[in-house]
Amino acid sequence: MAVELNVTALKAAKFKGPVRFYDGRNGWARQDFECVDEPRFGYYWMRENHKDRGNQWYTVDGDEVGNLEEACRRLAAAPDPECKDNLRKRSWDEHSNSPKLNHGASRALSEARCNADAGPYGMMRAWLQRIQQPYHSGINRLSDMARRDGEEWPHWLYQAKSAAQETYRGQYLFAADREKATGLQCALGKSCRDCPILQTIETSIVEARTSGAFSYPSDDADVDAAKVWTCIQHIQSSGVQPMDGVFFSTKADRDEVHPW
Repeated sequence: MAVELNVTALKAAKFKGPVRFYDGRNGWARQDFECVDEPRFGYYWMRENHKDRGNQWYTVDGDEVGNLEEACRRLAAAPDPECKDNLRKRSWDEHSNSPKLNHGASRALSEARCNADAGPYGMMRAWLQRIQQPYHSGINRLSDMARRDGEEWPHWLYQAKSAAQETYRGQYLFAADREKATGLQCALGKSCRDCPILQTIETSIVEARTSGAFSYPSDDADVDAAKVWTCIQHIQSSGVQPMDGVFFSTKADRDEVHPW
């Protein structure tokens, strides 16, 4: 082991990351960081909503520890078989070792299958899975450099990444709103069902399936994709910065009780 198990050494520890990060509704977010010399030791930052500045906690084997003294005691012992890191590893191993389906996919609801079912944006979903974390880390580096040099940090880069994520998430939201009205709205505060721009585009695509000299076959997922792309470009061209990168919200999202 490269570091001694004492409080002084842990205070001076260097970290890398985030090695994992998670985003949720209404601004909930978490980022996990890992000690360079002792991967079992780390910390995580988490906020509950977009008004929360967040807090940090030390971790050992993925489990939260109250202080560095407790971290030293945990690191001096073997990892608990039921610690979060071991549970995560067992879950991944189980997934990797499960029977393979066509094209190497494992399980009927594997990521490969989900990507295949994601309509026109399936490849974008797969692409983001491959590069999402280093993509986000690269933007963080640029933001850190800007703040260090006293410049305005590049908000728009985070919005660009969020737009890429919303291209496929939005498709599911439009599909759900089509089947059962969910009160879907864009970041401009407009009802997506009542938007004349989206109504006109949908009418044209549907008409082209059967009318005219040529037919342009499409399904509802194609219509949803066109709507999502149109909405995202409209929002960005309007100069609006969607809160926490969320370009679309349902009535359930807006009605959720907030702690502030």
